[in-house]
Amino acid sequence: MAKLDPTGPTVLYQTYLGSTWDDEPNAVVVDAAGNVYVAGTTDSIDLTTPGGATAKDDDAFVAILNSTGTSLMSVAYLGGSEDDCARDIALDSSGNIYVVGDTGSPGWATPGAYQTTHGGSDDIFVAKLGVGGTGIEGEFVQPGSFELLQNRPNPFNSTTSVRFRTAESGMVSLRIYDISGREVRALVSERRPAGSYTVLWDGLSAAGLRAPSGVYFSKLEVGDFAQTRKILLLR
Repeated sequence: MAKLDPTGPTVLYQTYLGSTWDDEPNAVVVDAAGNVYVAGTTDSIDLTTPGGATAKDDDAFVAILNSTGTSLMSVAYLGGSEDDCARDIALDSSGNIYVVGDTGSPGWATPGAYQTTHGGSDDIFVAKLGVGGTGIEGEFVQPGSFELLQNRPNPFNSTTSVRFRTAESGMVSLRIYDISGREVRALVSERRPAGSYTVLWDGLSAAGLRAPSGVYFSKLEVGDFAQTRKILLLR
């Protein structure tokens, strides 16, 4: 990835964007702040931001670099069990990200999508991601699944976003526990339809007291599904 001066052949920055295996860009777009959005396909299972999830072979990806090319702000993997490739990318006026490409993976559509059944060997896919990769940062995105994603920011000081996905409607429990296993706060305890959600934890206990610095855990339970993530609170 390189940025050149428009007035002459001066390299303003040049950086590698890749990891252990083949990585291929297919499209790029720049936002008003100069941040760079790259879409393509990767064989690398560890093309990610620190603490992010790994992906499978031959997945579509969206990577966001800052305007100076000095920081990888986020990486999103989009893929399933087969080969997936992002071919083009666009931003709307609000900063939402739109990706189009091809996929051989079944079971990949979000609930309520226009076409939820994989039609053949390689189908077109269209995906919409949140502003700046919100909800998918550093994570492997597989719509139609249950998943508790890593909170952002982590570590945090005042407020952090806890994100999760459910594949079907049902009773959802999302709770915060301290390192000894004691419940600190119930963030969600109600029936919800299938979908993606973001819940804020303000670092307070159920009694409204400030939780001290330390290691905590978020735990998502939906039916037989359960997943836990570690949270670090720094006062």
